[in-house]
Amino acid sequence: MLSRLIAARRDANGDERVIASTQTNSPSLSDDDEPDLSAAAVEYVFQANIDQLPVVADEIAACTAKDETLSQVLQHCRTHWPKEAASSPLSAFFVHRSKLSEVQGCLLFGDRVIIPAELRQRILKALHFTHPGMVRMKSLARQFVYWPRITTDIERWVRNCPDCASAAKAPPKVPLRPWPSAGAVYERLHMDFAGPCSDGFKYLVVVDAHSKWPEVIKMNATSAPFLITQLTWLFSRYGFPKEIVSDNGPPFKSSELSHFCRSRGIKQTFSPPFHPQSNGQAERFVDILKRQLKKCARDDKEWVQNSLLAYRSTPSEVLRGRTPAELFLGRPIRTVLSLVKPGSGVQKGGKVHQDRDRMCRQFDRRHGTQQRPFNIGDRVLFLNYRQNKRMWLPGEVVEGSGVVWKVWAQDLRATVTRHSNQMRLSQPIPYQERPEQQQIPRTPSPERQPSPIQEEPPQHQATPRKVRFEANLPQDTNRRNSRRSDVRHVNGSRCNG
Repeated sequence: MLSRLIAARRDANGDERVIASTQTNSPSLSDDDEPDLSAAAVEYVFQANIDQLPVVADEIAACTAKDETLSQVLQHCRTHWPKEAASSPLSAFFVHRSKLSEVQGCLLFGDRVIIPAELRQRILKALHFTHPGMVRMKSLARQFVYWPRITTDIERWVRNCPDCASAAKAPPKVPLRPWPSAGAVYERLHMDFAGPCSDGFKYLVVVDAHSKWPEVIKMNATSAPFLITQLTWLFSRYGFPKEIVSDNGPPFKSSELSHFCRSRGIKQTFSPPFHPQSNGQAERFVDILKRQLKKCARDDKEWVQNSLLAYRSTPSEVLRGRTPAELFLGRPIRTVLSLVKPGSGVQKGGKVHQDRDRMCRQFDRRHGTQQRPFNIGDRVLFLNYRQNKRMWLPGEVVEGSGVVWKVWAQDLRATVTRHSNQMRLSQPIPYQERPEQQQIPRTPSPERQPSPIQEEPPQHQATPRKVRFEANLPQDTNRRNSRRSDVRHVNGSRCNG
């Protein structure tokens, strides 16, 4: 509406210029013409905008007169714009000269007040007072103020705000980086704890990466010695794996288990803290076990054994129509359903990696993933988990590759391990002291590998996630009494001595 009230005139050079200053004489009017309302309209809009700003008109006018650039713009608005202004520092105003006007010694761009450089920080602080976010802050600024590159200044101000950074949403997930396909049975095992259940026990879940063959072991305790005892029984049946993958729970990070694995040539790999997706094979079966508990435990006292038998004998799309038992044992196992059609053929062949690629494409499409590479020395914000609260903290990348990185956190005075989905690049925050060089261990950046798991244990440990089950497993009366122990291995099959 303001543009329809402001009168446009042409100066001596033929340039169109807005005349809205209260000091400008209105052109002569005929008896039939209405009074010139342009100056009054601009005066009204100017005063309305000034009332919303943390500065007054007199202060803006004084700073405009002292500003080297705006003082020249003000002079040209009162007289005319020379052609050479198009290539001078005034070019940003020259291209919009038809929209410029003057009211009480202040410059207006349309109905927005042009703020001198001396007052811009105060205006930005006022616009960001309630931390409205980058988009809303821009919309608010467009109602009242203007200066060249105001959008860039607003974006920089929001990025450098520690409060906004700590409360920001998580960035888009990085593309899925699946585990390399295991070439043989028992080459890589994924482990995790489930429970405690309603019977007071926890269960150790072990899944073979190649065949998806699951093992469920009831645990009387989760101490490192007890865990080693159960793994010894498990390995006595199937042999030692090449690698075991687990979270950062105390039993898995213990020195006893580390010595046990080293002495048997077993490589330990740990998932990033608070990122169960990196150990998804075990986490997925824990979820299956929880669902089976809800559905079967009430009517079936042997729900664990029966669930394992059904899972091991069910064809899987991931295994190209084969069962875990066929890949793990080299043969189909006999169940009650085998009596219906004995000697049924077994599908062979297939390429597991095709299903893995399809899974990656589905994940990337569903989550809208984006490549977000990081480099050694990048300033980032990472998610910190303290007292059941997630908070973004600043840090610097000091080591890592792929999607797992080590970040030096000045606020924590420690180096933490994070997944790329738990990090995002950050602009430098004003007045934040950078960590001393001697406190940050710097190592050459290794060649990026496809593995999504950091092999070295991070300094911050995560307690194992506890999932409550409600089930009562009766003692197996068919077991031989001569070999009864405090803990029994639940695998759905009898071990041959």
